[in-house]
Amino acid sequence: MFAFISEVVQNKPIFKYFLSVPILGLLISGLLIWSPLEKGSNLREMSEYINQNSLDGDIIYHATATSLLPMSLYTQQHRHYLLDADLPPGFLIGELQTAYKLTKLPLEQISHNRAWVIWARDSALPTSVHERMEKITEGSALLSTIPYWQAAPIEIYLIPK
Repeated sequence: MFAFISEVVQNKPIFKYFLSVPILGLLISGLLIWSPLEKGSNLREMSEYINQNSLDGDIIYHATATSLLPMSLYTQQHRHYLLDADLPPGFLIGELQTAYKLTKLPLEQISHNRAWVIWARDSALPTSVHERMEKITEGSALLSTIPYWQAAPIEIYLIPK
């Protein structure tokens, strides 16, 4: 199908302009609808929920630094930890993790009361990360799923000690 469209566009330049108008329209409407404030609002609301409902000794445990960095701004009084896994560079390269002083540890090695687990279910994460996160969250309460059309949905779990 795509090969046919590509061939038509190459052989008939008028189609190039004909197809570019709807594509350009979709891009512009997507930019007009999207708001950067909207991306963080649900995360901010859940951060406030965590702040209001946390107990002494609670920690926040993240599958990726892409949730840890913004959430740590909203929940500064909590200790944040990052899953000890090798992630693709798009999830914050090791040098930046070191520069931001992110602590990577297995959840089992962290002394804590309860763990608020933040899992961005990104399809680009290695299978091993999804398997570890499934094991960590097994049997725990899913508190919220924050959907983003421009990013992976973020799931928030509460794991009792």
